[in-house]
Amino acid sequence: MKTYIITFTLLCCCFLNAQDNLSKDYAYTIGEPYENIEGVYNGYWPFYYTLKDSQIMSVKGNRKQLVVQKFDTENLNLISSKEITDLPENKMQEKIVALNNRYYYFYSSWSGRKTKHERLYYKEINFEKGTFSDQSTLLIDIPEKIKSFVGLDKFDINTSRDSTKLVVKYTKIPKIKNNKKSFELIKLHVFDQNLKEIWSKEYKMPYSETKTRIIDYKVSTYGDVYILSKIFHDNSKKDKKRGKDGAENYHLEVVKISKDSESTLTLGLDDKYINAANMHLNKTGELTVTGFYTQGNVKERYISNDTDGVFIFRFDKGGDLIYKKAHEIPTSILKQYESDKTRKKLKEKESKNEAEFTNLTPQYLGINDTGITLIGEQFFETEYKGRFRQHYHDMLITKLDNKGDLLWMKKLPKKQKRGKEETRKELSFTYFLSNDNHHLIFLDNIKNIELPLNKVPHLHIGGYGGYLMTYKISDDNGTVSKDAIFDTNKVGEDELEVDYRNGRLIEISKNEFIIEVLSKKKNRLIKISF
Repeated sequence: MKTYIITFTLLCCCFLNAQDNLSKDYAYTIGEPYENIEGVYNGYWPFYYTLKDSQIMSVKGNRKQLVVQKFDTENLNLISSKEITDLPENKMQEKIVALNNRYYYFYSSWSGRKTKHERLYYKEINFEKGTFSDQSTLLIDIPEKIKSFVGLDKFDINTSRDSTKLVVKYTKIPKIKNNKKSFELIKLHVFDQNLKEIWSKEYKMPYSETKTRIIDYKVSTYGDVYILSKIFHDNSKKDKKRGKDGAENYHLEVVKISKDSESTLTLGLDDKYINAANMHLNKTGELTVTGFYTQGNVKERYISNDTDGVFIFRFDKGGDLIYKKAHEIPTSILKQYESDKTRKKLKEKESKNEAEFTNLTPQYLGINDTGITLIGEQFFETEYKGRFRQHYHDMLITKLDNKGDLLWMKKLPKKQKRGKEETRKELSFTYFLSNDNHHLIFLDNIKNIELPLNKVPHLHIGGYGGYLMTYKISDDNGTVSKDAIFDTNKVGEDELEVDYRNGRLIEISKNEFIIEVLSKKKNRLIKISF
């Protein structure tokens, strides 16, 4: 195991060598290589990482079996790697969840055409031993087929904020095969931290399937289920204005479903149009819904999906509105890191109240003692000769206080494009909050290390190396710093080439995180300290 302390020299015009671009605030340690089980025939893909008692557990799987791996966060060595082979051949992986410091692997299994039962099972994971329980436990048995996507994602499984409640949601197949006339029939099962059922019930969505788009759902610490939906007033499923008053043809609502009652909250921003939303439940049962809005500019008959600002609704446990507020994105922020041509257009649009943040999608919503954090990222797709390419561009991070007032708002430049087919997971970013700072980790072009406000970011193409970068934003005042941690083509004195992917990063302390990477057909852990 080797440790490297990075020296720092910022470039003014061009870079001299790899080390001259790296931050002195970050040090990294490279672990010894271990077998890569992902690249072999019928290889395993990682889908779960967790930390406990200075050890990391990862679970990797393929269609037939699983592998549980344990790692030491001090020496970065692989402790154990055990195959789990006693799963049924027709199992469909659903999810791994943590409940009260215990870990459960959920999978579904179809009984066959003769008996026609859809079943949800779980196995408990022994963290210390890195093994699964010998016996599977049947949690839910349904005497019919349920909705799925080509046999996958049959069950939605979610836990409460304090990991004491679990909800399983699935949708029955409607008898009427016309979405304009059929209504989605949802079944909910709520369990305690020991997976004992508290209540279950069917809920029929009040609008037809054509008019309903479920956005999000959560379970509270009290065992209540909240479903956030977009409801269209016609069958178009398009965001449009209608009538002489120019009202939108949709609205958002949250349905609260409890064991013995149901209630509905309708969300509206008066003269503004909500175009993206998500929700959060705190430990006391208060509901927060945030997202982005547009002023309602029409493009090709439809309301623009671009963003004018952020909004927030906050409700108490009983469903009474505490406050609702909206904050416009200043044009001064929109103009940052744009070309002269774009800034000129934004100035013209500003006079017409049409300046917007394009293609912004909500990616993260977090609430702590200091307030509410909302992160959005520009995402769009392009098509060329039948091939689609995903683009992940600038990010917008907004901090509100606990009364919904704006504390600060920052635009974080980035320009990523999917290159090779298998590289989508290395794009976008990974987020965590540590030491009163927001950290966004991502791959970038080193030319963006000191980007002037009047310059557009240089492109990073997935699959062609790049630098592991971080934005660090002060939770207190929004001060932003940007650092390069390492060049993925030249890591350490051995100049290893590593393959970084989002989803393989885990925070292990207030000033350390670990990533699992692929290098020279082997896997390694890299621990980064700051």
